[in-house]
Amino acid sequence: MHTSPEGDRPAPADRDPHVTGPHAGYDRYGRFDHYYYRCERCGLESTDPALVRGCPRCGDAPGGPDA
Repeated sequence: MHTSPEGDRPAPADRDPHVTGPHAGYDRYGRFDHYYYRCERCGLESTDPALVRGCPRCGDAPGGPDA
């Protein structure tokens, strides 16, 4: 689920439901530094927003290891 000011809403159709984010990442001083995405199946974290279309590590994406 994605949270918005209007409340929770489902993920867009082209988005992998097993990938969450964007999550805020912080530097060692506690300041915002970057956004990242996480595959809930294998734990891969990436700052590349292409991860939302599927995870290449766990084979969840077209053309991934299991394709």
